[in-house]
Amino acid sequence: IDKNFYRLAPERLLAGGGVDPVQLQSVADNLAWCDMAGRRNHGIERLPILLKRVQTGAIRCPCVPEISRLAPAAARIDADAGFGHHAGKLGIDLACELAAETGVGVVGVRNSNFFGAGAYYDQLAAERSMIGLAVSNSFPKVAAHGGVTPVLGTNPLAFSAPRANGRSILIDMSTAAMAGSTVREAIAKHEMLEPGLAIDADGVPIRDPAQAASGTLLPTA
Repeated sequence: IDKNFYRLAPERLLAGGGVDPVQLQSVADNLAWCDMAGRRNHGIERLPILLKRVQTGAIRCPCVPEISRLAPAAARIDADAGFGHHAGKLGIDLACELAAETGVGVVGVRNSNFFGAGAYYDQLAAERSMIGLAVSNSFPKVAAHGGVTPVLGTNPLAFSAPRANGRSILIDMSTAAMAGSTVREAIAKHEMLEPGLAIDADGVPIRDPAQAASGTLLPTA
């Protein structure tokens, strides 16, 4: 199925929700790619919460990102509180441009929002015949090994490597035993969590996904 087919619904909904045309293109393409890649937890189903954040002002539309060149191979983007999906697209494009000039490109993003699946940005690098690496911080939700208090973020990381056959290698993971989207999926499907994924304040395993939000995730093994 053509990616443009998947873009139609998010484009119309984003436009109707007050998203400016510049960011709209970045977000719609990102969500469509995630759905087609099987990462539906980062795809179109994210639209309700994203549009709610636009309405409350948590995501600024329009935004005016500011790019600062820090070194020949490094730059920083202040995303002006806009969509993380848009800032991420700007970041990977700039990183690839720097890499084409110097051999490596490093771009940091601040003052941004949730950026979706890191694999999306790495795939854009792979399509340019480059190795991609995308990482993000997040608020404390994960216990350190042997602990019960959330002190670490899920801190997702992803990387890619192009292959001669055009199908790049993509790895996208969280440093927690499970992602927050997995909890939401379990709630929607009325499924119980396996032991070893989340614990309560006493260190007792949480099986009910509805209780995981008030608990602590465990680190990946």
